[in-house]
Amino acid sequence: MSDEGRETPATSGRRLLNATAIMASGTMVSRILGFGRAMLLAFALGNGARQAEMFGLATLIPNTLYMLFAGGALNTVLVPQIVRAIKNDSDGGQTYINRIITAFLAALAVITALMALAVPWLLTLWTDPRWQTLPHWESLVFITYLTMPQLFFYGAFFLVGQVLNAKDSFGPMMWAPIANNLVQIGVLGLYVVIWGQGVDTSAPFTTDQALLLGGGSTVGIVVQTLILIPFYRRTGFHYRPRWDLKGTGLGHTFHLAKWMMGYVALTLIAQVVVTRLATSAVVGGSGAGSTAYNQAYLVWVLPHSLLTVSLATAMLPQASRLAAVKDLIGVADEVRRAIRLAVTFLVPATIGMIVLAEPITRVGFGLGQGAGDYHFVAWTLMAFAIGLVPYTIQYLYLRGFYALEDTRTPFLLQVVISGANTALAIALVLAWHDVNTVAPRLALAYSLAYLLGVWLSHLSLRKRLVTLGGGDLVRHLAKLVGATAPGALLAWAITWYFTRFESALLTLVGLGLAAIVAMLAFFFVAKRIGISEATQVLHALRRRPEPPSVVSAPSDEVAEEIGPVPSEGAAASGEGDDPEPAGEPEA
Repeated sequence: MSDEGRETPATSGRRLLNATAIMASGTMVSRILGFGRAMLLAFALGNGARQAEMFGLATLIPNTLYMLFAGGALNTVLVPQIVRAIKNDSDGGQTYINRIITAFLAALAVITALMALAVPWLLTLWTDPRWQTLPHWESLVFITYLTMPQLFFYGAFFLVGQVLNAKDSFGPMMWAPIANNLVQIGVLGLYVVIWGQGVDTSAPFTTDQALLLGGGSTVGIVVQTLILIPFYRRTGFHYRPRWDLKGTGLGHTFHLAKWMMGYVALTLIAQVVVTRLATSAVVGGSGAGSTAYNQAYLVWVLPHSLLTVSLATAMLPQASRLAAVKDLIGVADEVRRAIRLAVTFLVPATIGMIVLAEPITRVGFGLGQGAGDYHFVAWTLMAFAIGLVPYTIQYLYLRGFYALEDTRTPFLLQVVISGANTALAIALVLAWHDVNTVAPRLALAYSLAYLLGVWLSHLSLRKRLVTLGGGDLVRHLAKLVGATAPGALLAWAITWYFTRFESALLTLVGLGLAAIVAMLAFFFVAKRIGISEATQVLHALRRRPEPPSVVSAPSDEVAEEIGPVPSEGAAASGEGDDPEPAGEPEA
């Protein structure tokens, strides 16, 4: 195979970082606003109270399904297929994309309607049975009815965003959630203004409270989706429903997606088990339940969302192009470079979360109603941090499988991960009764499951990409730990000093100072011991990213690199690529 279609390491690294900088800038703003929303939620409802738990549960089902789709169930199937349609079809993929959108929107509409009808039954699955005996049950069902339409709009947002990504227009999908977060902040701010801090967070919601929180939450998702439409039109695509689906090649797409549906089912089972266990902590009035779990997850997933998701989104189209022309060495290089860049940022983030969990959660979730229970979030964050690097590497390994159109191997891997997570969660939570540590134990189960998953994923992908290696990554991780340790010790000392004053403002000052010192120390040591990726990341952060172009996808460039779409018959018979499952959401 000629190297003409393959980029040099330097070119590939620059391309990944440039695309990542654009996406990460949007994600950074969105996540900051999302963090502001979470802070307001803790301020208004607390981190371990029944009202916080009810609102979290009401948004959990549609949000979880969206994360399953976006984290692997659809993008891993659609991106390679859309890229090939853009290259191979005489109309640039217009007809194929219209059929894809029509088929999936119709499916989403049916699923959303069925889920809305099944809300009471779904909640009995997702909650500890004792919730049904509380006067809070009717309130919980009502607010969930209000949030269920989010499922359709999450899916529509994702579908349109994937078309933009296939055209190498990554910015809009990353920036659109900003509008949603602004709406959510406005809703929670209005809630605080109307009802203040004197509300009893252990009581059921009133009808007005449920309407504001549930309805406002759904409006935010609708706005987020509608914002993508002008960008979609600027790509040159114009959506018109197409119902002539038979014999159009969609069979291959749905053949790949069937494994993703298996993935969805597996992950839902794990989610149901974990959520039922988490809600058991709060049914008695207060405890470290799903709210503490989700707040900690929000902080934990931030570095992953800022860098890894952006890297993966930028990497997948190029890796798919290389896979289409059977350049497996090029695919391995893409995966390896993305992983090295990601862990260069995430190893320091992991150690930082463990060392600084207490001040981070004190500042973020320890005001208002959250002043008495923010430590639930701190302990959970520490447990989650153990799994950040394994989760990230697993996430990128799966993108390697997706580029190869292998949707079966990830499914089998997810069987193991979901099974391990479920078994460990049950074992750790039932081992002893302490409602204040349920969420940390669930987070630890999650981390341990991904430690197992990343090891199995590496072994599986290396069979397909024999040049993937592994020893160099272990050495890279060891160097990163060494480069991070001095700054982590300094950061701990600084925050220990400032937190003695029992002031949220001084804790924030200490946290900011600790972060600056730790970052400077890391880059200083990393440069001295030759971690080149740290310098690349620093340069990317220093560069001002160009405004995201709506269309940057040279069709002739794509035409040189992409081969024909595999036949439906070959795929069905198992020739060529193996099939797969997915990793979890993102954020």
